[in-house]
Amino acid sequence: MSVFDRFEKSVEGAMNSVFAKFGSKDLQPVDFSSALEREIDAEAMPIGRDHTVAPNEYRFKLSTPDFDHIEQWGSEALANELADNLTQYAKS
Repeated sequence: MSVFDRFEKSVEGAMNSVFAKFGSKDLQPVDFSSALEREIDAEAMPIGRDHTVAPNEYRFKLSTPDFDHIEQWGSEALANELADNLTQYAKS
């Protein structure tokens, strides 16, 4: 199993736990952000003394009802907000 396969499995596991905990109707954008921050922390690797790298691409698998719920928020706006928030988180 490649590093990317393991990473995908870990993201999938994190998101499954988010959905199991909150359920579709209680799912909020902050739940995505929190799960992704945990993944950044879990997968970050130090490179040299002053640099750390972390994955910069994530995918979510959603049920149709969850996807429809997120579409109501505006999926592109959510993706942009998550990208901005996670970029700032990774830089901190």
